[in-house]
Amino acid sequence: MKKALVMLLVLGLLTGVVGFTPVKAATSIVVQITIGSTKGTISGKQVVLDQPPIIENSRTLVPFRFIGEAIGATVSWDAASKKVSYVLGKTTIVLTIGSTTATVNGKKVTLEVAPKITSSGRTIVPIRFVSENIGAKVDWNATTHMVTVTLAGGTPVTPKFHIGVITGTVSQSEDEFDGAQRLLKDYGDAKNGGIFTTLTFPDNFTSEQETTISEVVGLADDPLMKAIVFDQAVVGAAEAFKQVRAKRPDILLFAGDAAEDPILISAAADQIVSEDDPSMGYYMVWNAKQMGAKTLVYTSFPRHMSMEVLSRQRNICEQACKDLGITFVFQTCPDPVSDIGVAGAQQFMLENTPTWIKKYGKLTAFHNTNLAEIEPLLKMVIQGGAIYAYATGPLLGFPGALGLDLSAEKGNFPAITAKVQAAVVAAGDSGHIATWAWSKGYSFAAGLGEYAKNIIEGTAKLGNKADLLAALVKYTPGAAWSGIPYKDLNTGKTLTNNLMMTMDSLCLGKGYMGTTKNGVPAKYLSIK
Repeated sequence: MKKALVMLLVLGLLTGVVGFTPVKAATSIVVQITIGSTKGTISGKQVVLDQPPIIENSRTLVPFRFIGEAIGATVSWDAASKKVSYVLGKTTIVLTIGSTTATVNGKKVTLEVAPKITSSGRTIVPIRFVSENIGAKVDWNATTHMVTVTLAGGTPVTPKFHIGVITGTVSQSEDEFDGAQRLLKDYGDAKNGGIFTTLTFPDNFTSEQETTISEVVGLADDPLMKAIVFDQAVVGAAEAFKQVRAKRPDILLFAGDAAEDPILISAAADQIVSEDDPSMGYYMVWNAKQMGAKTLVYTSFPRHMSMEVLSRQRNICEQACKDLGITFVFQTCPDPVSDIGVAGAQQFMLENTPTWIKKYGKLTAFHNTNLAEIEPLLKMVIQGGAIYAYATGPLLGFPGALGLDLSAEKGNFPAITAKVQAAVVAAGDSGHIATWAWSKGYSFAAGLGEYAKNIIEGTAKLGNKADLLAALVKYTPGAAWSGIPYKDLNTGKTLTNNLMMTMDSLCLGKGYMGTTKNGVPAKYLSIK
């Protein structure tokens, strides 16, 4: 019996059972990054940086959080004092943005290059200073421009949190899907040591609402899950969020372009962003005025005009036309869900738009409230040299209207927009067609994911509009955004966590118009 007990104890010492924990052998952390590239490795595992390393004054600067967490340090950021600190063991390093004076365990040290914030809003620090003062060895390969940081006896760290992103499928909403894929590219897949987990809701989400809800709620089973982003938050999103909240109140919940009742989704989510359809009633008129329009033809059908958001947009548009000296014309067109179908509705636009251009002249701006009818409308407007002032996105209607194959440019919005612009200019309608330079779905999916990550990391605050706009701008460089809280005109209640967003309009062939610079005059926002 004693021999058996001794053998059991020996076995416990060797394998870690019976309450004993074996001592792990010391390992080394090896971090490798290359100047100008967002790809790197940590102990052989591929990672993606949110900002490529750069060289300044012969010193390499890297994202502050990346290098600290890569070598196992505790990293913190004080936005008020603009200080970055690293703590590992008995070592504490503090750097200040824009200053060449740092401290190591309270002792002042002079840097050869100061930490800085890049034009894209990323904080970068000198990698050699931070690494060597932590106790790591730094090597530089002048041929490959690769920096290697080696910390003996360290333990590689894994992400301390995960973020879930759910979007439509490629067939249902490719732009949103591409936004989620961009986050995977930038920060890695959670199942491979990265941050993001991505899912898609069913194409037939109306009849498969329970499937959508269960997918969202299932994300809360991951103990590292700290935020969920639901872009194109379809019907069922509010219920899904409600169940997640009951299960995991620590998870932050974000909705993009919510299809739910605004009051309902605002009560369930921490932050919502949607396209500001009512304000576009004013912005499209303002755009049209800058393009020289004398008349604006607003096309729609009764079903859409029974919807509060669209009826408000139409009424705002009419009043803005009156105020800005443009003749407003409402033209009824077929509803694609009626017996005429999508093909019949599109044919109506193809046949009648040239007639309207002939009747009102080329200095006429056109708008349609239905996605399926925008393509034929755009085609005829561009061919007829008329005006399209409602900014939507380079993938909405433009490829079909212009006969463009954009498969080679997939996911590359600067290239997509450049190709669309070149086609419009070649068609002779330069300066008369507006768009968003980046699609709404892509912008909201990627931007909300970035915003969620920044909040969790402590570099942004929930509810801070400036931080949210900065996250959107990261994925839409060059474009300006504006956002106003949603106000329910029936109750008079303002939903501060529900922002109605507008991107600056890009006039193809001319450039950004400054549409959002001055905002919408207050009087239009009270029009029902």
